[in-house]
Amino acid sequence: MEKYMHYGIEVVRQVIDKTFISILNEAKCQYTELAINPEINVIKYIKDGETKYALIHPLDGSYDYAEAVYITSQTPDDCNWELLRTDIELQKEGQKPMERKTRLAMLIEDAEKYAYSITDKEEEDFNVFASAGPQIDEGRTIALMKTYLAAHGVIPSNLEKMEHYDVSESLMKKLKGKNYEKNSSH
Repeated sequence: MEKYMHYGIEVVRQVIDKTFISILNEAKCQYTELAINPEINVIKYIKDGETKYALIHPLDGSYDYAEAVYITSQTPDDCNWELLRTDIELQKEGQKPMERKTRLAMLIEDAEKYAYSITDKEEEDFNVFASAGPQIDEGRTIALMKTYLAAHGVIPSNLEKMEHYDVSESLMKKLKGKNYEKNSSH
């Protein structure tokens, strides 16, 4: 039994040679198989009055049967069980625990994709023979990102209030600034 951390919560990793459900049944422990995804097997059970969650991952190899079991006291903050497993396996190989990605960072990634999809479409319509070629307009990109964020309920004045440890300060300043809105053609 090995102990690791995922987003600040302890996770016990163990490899067993029979099913975790059979162990729970032998211990006469009540459990629920959570309907997260057909490919992800998470068992919720109570042991010594404490709710536990076990992510079950069958192992390939020379075993007759074996599974890795990742036991934690709570659902991962991002509800991503596969990322929990990946994080623990990487830690087992010597890497540091992952930090949870903030909602703002996720929205910004999607906002960048949105902005680039718009500008890529505009470049497709560009006449190569008309001038020196399309220029990347950072102000336009930031304005498009702000539009995307606003559509998801994120306005510049609220950016600082959101958890954002994984967003660069320079990007935060650009997204909060009003100068980009004035330079935008939309």
